[in-house]
Amino acid sequence: MEVAPVVWNVYRSTVTRYTRQEAGLAYLAVALFADSTEGRRYIEFQLADEEDRDWGYCIVDGPPTKFQPGDGVEELVTMMTSHATLYGGLLSVSLDGMGLVLTFDDEAQRLFEWPRELTLRLGITADELNALREGLPEVLAVGPGGKVPTITL
Repeated sequence: MEVAPVVWNVYRSTVTRYTRQEAGLAYLAVALFADSTEGRRYIEFQLADEEDRDWGYCIVDGPPTKFQPGDGVEELVTMMTSHATLYGGLLSVSLDGMGLVLTFDDEAQRLFEWPRELTLRLGITADELNALREGLPEVLAVGPGGKVPTITL
């Protein structure tokens, strides 16, 4: 039986700007999701603003849940343990037709258990693709320790 390839869709293609009140920390984000037989897969690229911008961008792999103002410790622990987070980790990002090709360093491969090169087959509109082309370079333009991925979009 042939398994249909997983198609990734835009969760937030433009650069979403969260305020400190909304997220506890102001940051920029671009995110994609895919529904598969194993459930929903999710990847987000984040860049903190202001004083935390020195950390550079980070990759978050997990469900699209977020800690809301007023949530308690239980919700915070759930949010923190439901995904893996890594500052940096991308060597390159490129578009190959409707595939977003991500190349990872050794640490990202180990943490996320991804191959060195991962292609996300995109099922998005032309407008969303254009937004992704604009959003990713903005978020990934600041890398930890000056390590910025090569971006070809």
